[in-house]
Amino acid sequence: MNGILPILKKECREIWRDPYTLGIALLLPLVLLFMFGYALNLDVKDISLAVVDLDHSHESRTYTDPVVNSDCFDLRLRRDNIQGAARFLH
Repeated sequence: MNGILPILKKECREIWRDPYTLGIALLLPLVLLFMFGYALNLDVKDISLAVVDLDHSHESRTYTDPVVNSDCFDLRLRRDNIQGAARFLH
């Protein structure tokens, strides 16, 4: 630790003296931060979804309809048997 502190002080002085290096050290991380902040979107949308409803009751539709009608999922298949859904997965 005794050897790192003098090197850190020297590098800070060098960066402070040179305006080009100071600009790179301060502006480049800010530019990258704004670019990645606007470019990356972590919203989950349009996930393919298959629903197998064996019950066909009002309760099962009450359970599945909010999920199916949300913006997060894209309903690709609605079946009433497991074999039909299994073929969709392969």
